[in-house]
Amino acid sequence: MDKKIIYIKTFLYFILIAFLFSCTKETKKKTIASKTQNTFIIKGHSSKEIEAKYLFLIDADKNKVDSTKIEQHSFTLRGKINESKLFYLQLNNFDKKHPFILENTDYTVLINSKDAMILGGSLNEEFFSYKRKKRMQQKQLGVLYEQFSYKDISLKTYLKKLDSINKKEKKEFYQFISNNNNNILPAIILDQGNFSSKELIQLRKDLIASEHTKGLKKLDLKIENLKAIELNKKIARRKPAPLFSGINLLGSRTYLENITKGKKLFLIDFWASWCPPCRVASPKIKKIYEQYSIKGFDILSVSEDRSVAEWKDGILIDGLESWHHIYDDYNRISSLYNVTALPHMVLIDENGKMVKNKISLSELEIELEKTFQ
Repeated sequence: MDKKIIYIKTFLYFILIAFLFSCTKETKKKTIASKTQNTFIIKGHSSKEIEAKYLFLIDADKNKVDSTKIEQHSFTLRGKINESKLFYLQLNNFDKKHPFILENTDYTVLINSKDAMILGGSLNEEFFSYKRKKRMQQKQLGVLYEQFSYKDISLKTYLKKLDSINKKEKKEFYQFISNNNNNILPAIILDQGNFSSKELIQLRKDLIASEHTKGLKKLDLKIENLKAIELNKKIARRKPAPLFSGINLLGSRTYLENITKGKKLFLIDFWASWCPPCRVASPKIKKIYEQYSIKGFDILSVSEDRSVAEWKDGILIDGLESWHHIYDDYNRISSLYNVTALPHMVLIDENGKMVKNKISLSELEIELEKTFQ
């Protein structure tokens, strides 16, 4: 792309932003005057180069809740809402949905197939003010990248300016979350962003460090919701635990599918009496069993001992008789779980799926605490 075209586009963009700000100031006066009204009025125009017959009002769940006919490229939509919420405007013959915050006040709209200028409402103006800043930052990043790609600036300058833009963006984001603690905007911005719970936890730490702590309540709720969604996705990806059976201490056969029924979490513990790390872990496993067995946790120890006598002696010496035990003849069972070294523990959930193959004692305690807290 020609550099001159890039800079001309950037210049025109900033002219448009200046125009938007001037329009917003005029709309603010109207908004203040109509603060007490209990209905909303959306008036506007669609661009003349497109043919659209209807304008739809769409809620946050993307459901059409109202519509109006467009006549000679003009439209009016009236209604009432109980509380301010995120809505969208959409022309009937286009897929693009244009977000805005709907309040019981007046709105002026200019809309086409790709863009919409939606003026009115104090929350809506705050929303668009933040989004304009984001767009300007994206434009700055684009211009900066073009400068670097055409070798107009050095790598050192590029990285320095990139870091400066990113820091400014983060600072404005923190300020926005903090300033809008008492309204719905932080929740909307967080919902629209592609954040992970890990990123939001870091954001929370950063907010505390920057003393912008007013928005923490909404942020905490978002983090908890994301954690639940991520956990469900993680559970959906879990693989079923391979089924097996083996001879137990009484000489009869124990089936995995039978002893896991009704258990919230189940541990398969591959061990051997000749394995020193296994014997060191035994008292810790015993303590864990005593703490959580009454809550829906159980254990099956699978022995890789060289003989049945050594297996039984190891159980008696360590006092591990409280849970299930079977003997793994010819390493048949351990091969199902890719056991290459002992000890090797596998945690299974209530649906018979593996939470983790080769889980450590510390990880096991974390999972148990999360499940049975």
